[in-house]
Amino acid sequence: MNLKTISWKNNKIKIIDQAKLPGKLEYLYISNIKDLRQAIRKMRVRGAPALGIAGALGVYLGIKDFDGEDAGNFNQRLNVSAVILLLPVRLPTISLGVLKGYAMLLLKINASR
Repeated sequence: MNLKTISWKNNKIKIIDQAKLPGKLEYLYISNIKDLRQAIRKMRVRGAPALGIAGALGVYLGIKDFDGEDAGNFNQRLNVSAVILLLPVRLPTISLGVLKGYAMLLLKINASR
């Protein structure tokens, strides 16, 4: 059986709810930064690799629907998304620059589809 701890599915983050393990396998489907922040706070997402990917996807959630052309407005939204996700959760293993870099990469990949 090939289980993915975290993935992107139907414009949502799909995460194994690690608080339910090992007794039960359940997935969370997260579509906004606030729900992701709550999942991290409640230890439903654990481990540096999963937290890093969740953080990048969370920043992507904050910018994926941006439809403006002003780079300044985009950068402000990118920064706000990262700060909303990071500040209350304190992800010590992840830097703001790394999260923003991953989010930008995801945005480029999505735009090319």
